[in-house]
Amino acid sequence: FRTASQLEADGASFDPVTQTWAVNDLLFVPLFDAKMAQQYNHRAAELGASGHQFRKVSKDSSSIEDLSDPFYMPSPLFWVSASEVKARLPDWPCGWLLGFKDITGTTSTSIGSFAMVPRVGVGNSFPLVFADSNRCGGAKGYAMLLANFNALITEYFLRNKVQGLHLNYFYLKQIPVVLPITY
Repeated sequence: FRTASQLEADGASFDPVTQTWAVNDLLFVPLFDAKMAQQYNHRAAELGASGHQFRKVSKDSSSIEDLSDPFYMPSPLFWVSASEVKARLPDWPCGWLLGFKDITGTTSTSIGSFAMVPRVGVGNSFPLVFADSNRCGGAKGYAMLLANFNALITEYFLRNKVQGLHLNYFYLKQIPVVLPITY
């Protein structure tokens, strides 16, 4: 994990188009955090260091103007080595990942917040979902799976199941989902 100020101190150069830092032969990609996501939206907020003693991360919601710009990418708090991301996803051929916000609660507006994110480092508060590619049907199938996960019936089901603050995999395994290949 490296912050922008640490990478700058090491002499790294930042590419605003790809949101990557390069220093020597190393490339650093954003570390996606669940605080940056909403349903269907991986650009909902950018993170920064708050300087507060207890709540160390600040979150600034993206404006409508930001979201209207197709090239807008919110800034994360940390970056990780691109080679580490590649090593953790050796057989994943796509430039995107499907995940969900782990932290939730019965008072949240939406218990299930699923989104597609670029293929970058992902923190543990945004678990990833990998489906059987033969049953899923590729990118189109994953889009259908995302729609299933964010559907009102799924929200109803989760509201009746989730008792704590975490949306764990064992809840996902109980969700009734139409197989994407049937679309």
